[in-house]
Amino acid sequence: NQFSFTTRTMPSTTTAAASSPKLAALGFCGADDSVNHRHLILLGKSYPTIEWGILFRPDKEGQPRYATRQWVCRLAELLRQNDVATAPPPIRLAAHLCGSHVNNLLSSSTDTSCANNIDTFLT
Repeated sequence: NQFSFTTRTMPSTTTAAASSPKLAALGFCGADDSVNHRHLILLGKSYPTIEWGILFRPDKEGQPRYATRQWVCRLAELLRQNDVATAPPPIRLAAHLCGSHVNNLLSSSTDTSCANNIDTFLT
């Protein structure tokens, strides 16, 4: 599996010359069905700056870097096993909407069926 990654830094509250930026998140994008859910969760818990990017594009679902709906549902099921009502989320996740999902999201303010399509896919 090949991940792409990005970094985000937090702004410094001191003078720029006196301090270096602090890493806020390190993003790994492209978790797919080849990734073991429990390994992803273990790494995310061990390294809280990791943010796992899940790519959502209907015409590429199941291809490398694009998880299937079943894989995403299993990840959600494992994460729900933590008591999220009393604890922070166990790992950082980012949904990357691609392809028609972007158009649906942009159209959702005027067409409720587009918003419903996105909600159905992501839940």
